[in-house]
Amino acid sequence: MQRKRKVVNKFLRKMRLKLLIFFFVITGFLAALIGRLMYIENSRGDRYEKIVLSQQGYDSRSIPYRRGDIVDTKGTVLATSLDVYNVIFDCSILNKQDEKVIDATIAALTSCFTELEASDLYQRLKDRPASQYEVVLRRLPYEEIQPYVELLAKMEEEKDSEEADTTEEKIKIDKNAVWFEKEYIRNYPYGSLAASVIGFVSSGNVGTIGLENYYNGTLNGINGREYGYLNSDNNFEKTIRAAKDGNTIVTTIDAHIQSVVEEKLKKFNEEHINAYVTGDGCEHAAAIVMNPQNGEIYAMAQYPDFDLNNPREASDYFSEEELAGLNDEQKMDLLNKLWENFCVTYTFEPGSTVKPLTVACGFDTGTLTGNETYVCDGFETFNGTDVHCVSRAGHGTETVEKAIMDSCNDALMQIAEKLGEENF
Repeated sequence: MQRKRKVVNKFLRKMRLKLLIFFFVITGFLAALIGRLMYIENSRGDRYEKIVLSQQGYDSRSIPYRRGDIVDTKGTVLATSLDVYNVIFDCSILNKQDEKVIDATIAALTSCFTELEASDLYQRLKDRPASQYEVVLRRLPYEEIQPYVELLAKMEEEKDSEEADTTEEKIKIDKNAVWFEKEYIRNYPYGSLAASVIGFVSSGNVGTIGLENYYNGTLNGINGREYGYLNSDNNFEKTIRAAKDGNTIVTTIDAHIQSVVEEKLKKFNEEHINAYVTGDGCEHAAAIVMNPQNGEIYAMAQYPDFDLNNPREASDYFSEEELAGLNDEQKMDLLNKLWENFCVTYTFEPGSTVKPLTVACGFDTGTLTGNETYVCDGFETFNGTDVHCVSRAGHGTETVEKAIMDSCNDALMQIAEKLGEENF
């Protein structure tokens, strides 16, 4: 027994020694492998990474932000962004399929989108076989892409059903060869309402005039990004960084008051247009409705106006005779004049409304006591120019109070001169 025990112990020692040697060999092998991998990563990692990426097919798409709305004081939307879709045709994916799948996919597209020509799609496959981004239709509302979306959904349902064999052609449509790219277009629900105040947007969400321009940074957001790799089955393994939408701005404009003011201006213009042509009418018609307690603008209108949804179509605002012989730059000058907000871009003399301020300034500075008198002989001469009073014959002797009552230019000019340029 004792001899057997010695033999067993000797065997166990040999086994432990072999296991220990095997453990160190495996450990050494793993350490060498890890070291080799670290060496490759440090010395040639970029090269191998490029090889892997080229084999996997990296893809990236921008996710557009939604520009903020412009609303009136009651929340009525004056400017908004509507989602539309571009139809994207992927030639590289479809060219990998057999002829029946290509024919079925193109047939489905032309049946759902009547604007598309099958010959054009086949030509794109031939001319640009590796293209992954062919825009075949632009800015379609959701209801126009719905038939194709429903067709794909029905195809998936039938593919899983027992009736799959009866819908062979639809099942062969390559759903990855066509996709929809979402973007936004600016829309103005009330067309020309407060046009020069609101302004409009050029391509790239750039505000051109009005509030759209002044608050461009507030209304704009930040694009998101969808990125990842196309695996061997052409499935997009994606990571999404969501877009940050723009902010909405609330104005003091009241859409109802604005519409009433614009209607009255239009009626006035139509009634007096002949007088303007003969030189007896007005060159501009504009109006501002303001809350005198806090300066809030309820309406700011002018005539003529323009359609914010189509602001660059010159023929909508000018006759053929006016546009005849004009180049693009001259036409743009006409449009710029139309787009100007007369209420804030033009200047005019305040006239008699400044007279009470002139007298108030006299009292405030102590220049006037209120007991002064002035002689109005019908005009005052400044730098060799006669500036007349409303009464060419003159008002005679005017007190300060009577000068305001008569709106006497002559007496008020004498008061302003007495105040001096700096005080005035």
